[in-house]
Amino acid sequence: MNKYRGVDRLKIDSINHQIKISIRELIYPQSSNFSSSSLPFYLRTNKGMEIHSDYQNLAKTQTKNTRVSVKSEYRVNILRKIGRWKFVITGRTDLVQISGNVITVEEIKSVNNLKDFTLNSEAGQLYQLQLLFYAHYFKETYPDKKIQCKLVVIDVFSQEETIHSIQFKNIYEILDEKCKNVLTTISETKKHEKKQQQRAHSINFPFETIRPHQDEIIHICENVLNDHGNLMLLAPSGLGKTVGTLFPALRYTIDENKRLFVVTSKTTQQKIYEDTLRLFARNKGKFNSIILTAKEKMCLNTTYACDPALCKYAQSYPANYEDILKSILKNKVINSKYVKKKAKEHKICPFELALDCSLFCDVIVGDYNYVFSPIIKLQRFFKGKYKDCICIIDEAHNLPERAREYYSPEISEEFLTELVGYIQNQAISADLRTEIVAKLQDLMKYIQTIKSSLENPLLRVTKVPLDLNDFSKFLDEFENLLVSYLGNFVQNYEMEPLAGDLFTIFVKQLHFFLQILEQTHLDEFEPLIYPQEGRIKIYCKSAANFLKTQMKGFHSVIVQSATLYPVGYYKEMLGLPEDTKILQYSSPFPLENRLYMDFPYVSTRYMQRESSYHTIAQLIHDSIRCQSGNYLVFFPSFHYLYSVLKELQELPSSNEVIVQQRRMSEKARRQILSQLRSQTTSYLLLGVHGGIFSEGVDYPGDMAIGVFIISPGLPQYCFEQELIKEYFQKQYYRGFEFAYRNPGLTRVIQAAGRIFRSETDRGFVVLIGQRFHTNYYRSVLPKDWDIETPEDLPQRVKKFWNIHKDNLKIKCTSRDIWTKLQNM
Repeated sequence: MNKYRGVDRLKIDSINHQIKISIRELIYPQSSNFSSSSLPFYLRTNKGMEIHSDYQNLAKTQTKNTRVSVKSEYRVNILRKIGRWKFVITGRTDLVQISGNVITVEEIKSVNNLKDFTLNSEAGQLYQLQLLFYAHYFKETYPDKKIQCKLVVIDVFSQEETIHSIQFKNIYEILDEKCKNVLTTISETKKHEKKQQQRAHSINFPFETIRPHQDEIIHICENVLNDHGNLMLLAPSGLGKTVGTLFPALRYTIDENKRLFVVTSKTTQQKIYEDTLRLFARNKGKFNSIILTAKEKMCLNTTYACDPALCKYAQSYPANYEDILKSILKNKVINSKYVKKKAKEHKICPFELALDCSLFCDVIVGDYNYVFSPIIKLQRFFKGKYKDCICIIDEAHNLPERAREYYSPEISEEFLTELVGYIQNQAISADLRTEIVAKLQDLMKYIQTIKSSLENPLLRVTKVPLDLNDFSKFLDEFENLLVSYLGNFVQNYEMEPLAGDLFTIFVKQLHFFLQILEQTHLDEFEPLIYPQEGRIKIYCKSAANFLKTQMKGFHSVIVQSATLYPVGYYKEMLGLPEDTKILQYSSPFPLENRLYMDFPYVSTRYMQRESSYHTIAQLIHDSIRCQSGNYLVFFPSFHYLYSVLKELQELPSSNEVIVQQRRMSEKARRQILSQLRSQTTSYLLLGVHGGIFSEGVDYPGDMAIGVFIISPGLPQYCFEQELIKEYFQKQYYRGFEFAYRNPGLTRVIQAAGRIFRSETDRGFVVLIGQRFHTNYYRSVLPKDWDIETPEDLPQRVKKFWNIHKDNLKIKCTSRDIWTKLQNM
């Protein structure tokens, strides 16, 4: 599949039968990366440019005041005729020296290890071909001149150089063959497009019936994709938006030879997409997809360490690597469990294996990081243009906050101390080790100097001025040390550290820190220091402008959530363009099955919470006695949760209490959900807003029949949140709304949506706290919530269940629904 990507980028004039192509595009295979290095991409590029520039300038200096004419970056082109097609092949010579009757053409290449370079290698052969191409131009232009060819190869680490004299020879036959290959690829691409259409037709809607509004979502999504547009979908839980957007996007992706990214904020949502893709696969859909999991979670070792000396999976790939990839790609839906199994079998790093598999997949499902993090995003897809990519952003209300984190780089004494220990254990020269450690300690002292200059060093956090020149100097010094560090590995061990090398990661992070520091004149950023933690940070108050830039790069973006309220706020925060199509739905499920109530008789404000603990516990206790079943309670903080839990434990109840812990493993989370599905006991699950149980989890059937939402769930008051409020007040005159109210109410809507997943689900939602009763807060809640304020709430709950008493006997249980899903 990947073979045919990029053909549409060629400048093909079908009317005049002309193709414009660069010499690099013509002769270098797409998969080649001869200068692959542990050096960060920007630094490797800069070093390559520096090497070229230094050599060119030296040549000009040496020939100054002589009769030798020196030209660098000289544009050339050669015309070749293949059948009825005319190829215009372009290029730019690195250096041309003209002296009397002799023209010397020089091609400069930087390599990672000069000792390993040979003219007979694949790279050496292609470098010579590129050089001879330039030489041919001058031979054609100046047929009476003598042409000399020189291939200059320079080691990027040691700066050593070797100059190879290459004998001039006719390469037209080779160029013509390359041009024929291009024509063959264009022809095959057309055939491939027909196959793509056949694959696209294999993607069928995976269910017998379409839910209300799903057909409209599918139709509008198709139109948006055809128009290269963007869609903002606001649909409540249970409406079927996952299939509604994935179905047309998958079909369009395959038909148009694109790539589809589906990004989520939680692994639970990724599992939903994995299950949905399996439905398409079981329905004879022809596609490849992969679920990418974090590198740490993929690691096969007991301790995560990307070090060839410690990890047997961090060695070179086996000779049959392509066969291993082909074997894995026979699966239409590839998950981490399967990749880890194959990686362990063949002793390969599972994360690297998964990334290589992703190159041949139509669909890539993963965390927001892989697309939107400026440091972690998949460079193999997003290093250049990515107009051939479509992106579905699920539960998109989470992205603005995550994006703020991405653009809030920090440097801590703790990490620097860890790095010092890491460097001291690396197999590098003693002098270099001492130099790196000394420079890291200099940076720690610099942070300590900033702390000592504070009027009140006991503050948790405060604003601080950071000198751009100081950090620029630090970065230059560390980048030079990194080049020496990596060169030391190459010279001594003929290898470089792998991607997990801490020092390489640190230099990349410092580079990004400086990039953001250069933008602190903008209102979006505020340099901060945390004196007690020894941490400096550039805090991002809004990443909307960064998201806007990234969104423009896609063919189309589909953002969806049940809680993109208010619409204008999220459209701005997500960086979506003005012409974004907005599609909004109310819940399609019967109103008589849903009971929304508020309980405004207690205050849940921070300073008044203590007096609410017993009242809330009693209300929950009295309400869940009306009908046996599972219930959910979500709090704004763990402290609030534990305080009410203490009161609940004093009240007799038939419901067994389950409590979300501050840090829970995926296994522990699954165990709790399994308990809720069991139907053997009635449970009361206590969790927090925005947590692993209040978002991205389905509670079908009787898995949960009621939810109590304590407080609007506003972000905790703190110095950083106040900075956000000040920023939005200045930008939009709506500081509190944007910084506190809107994010808080989003969590509330998410929590409430856990209960209603189908037309047969019945249950209630209780909003506890005075603020829920005000128009200011209610204006952000969905319009179809008909919220009651009963004087006796438990009595109203009892009446609700009595109305549905007869129907409750024939209602599907969550176990029934779960079994059905598993057998699909």
